[in-house]
Amino acid sequence: MELKSIYVLTATLISLTAYIPYVRDVLNGKTRPHIFSWFVWSTLTGIAFFGQVAGGAGSGALVLGFTTLACFFITILSLKKGTRDVKPVDWLAMAGALVALFFWLVTKSPFWSVIIITATDLLATFPTIRKTYNNPYQETGSFYLLNTVKFLLAIMALDKYTLITSLYLVYLLLANAAIFLLIYLRRRQVKDETIFFLKNSKKK
Repeated sequence: MELKSIYVLTATLISLTAYIPYVRDVLNGKTRPHIFSWFVWSTLTGIAFFGQVAGGAGSGALVLGFTTLACFFITILSLKKGTRDVKPVDWLAMAGALVALFFWLVTKSPFWSVIIITATDLLATFPTIRKTYNNPYQETGSFYLLNTVKFLLAIMALDKYTLITSLYLVYLLLANAAIFLLIYLRRRQVKDETIFFLKNSKKK
């Protein structure tokens, strides 16, 4: 088996390992996905997958293909199990993402397509970042950590390294790493604030 095929297989197994506990937490009400983010993520990942196939990404594109199916499944779960904490700024992010998608549909340039897709994904990620900052225990930290490793392997599995085939994957790696760090740091902060509050309450 070629090394790149091993990367693809490992990344797919990691993805499966990440989504199983995430889906479990969603079904149990522990994790509350933001439907705005997941809807746009599903759409963009699907577009990026077909773009990678057309751009000659080879077997490395399979990771995004699997991720697309998983994202759509989470989107469906979000309709019933997702967060109800939707703010006006989330609607603005959603509107911006849809506008960017429109420009993606009318552009004929693969270069600008990948730029627009990446920018749109960043807008769609904002509601999840805001929700995670306010409620860090409503997300599954291991999911984003495993996805970081998965996208690193997906990058290593590409047959051709160009802006078109690799930019979106690099962005996904950084975005997942950032959300994982946000969850970790905010949970520590919330925990420290709770301990501080309890100590001061006892003193009174």
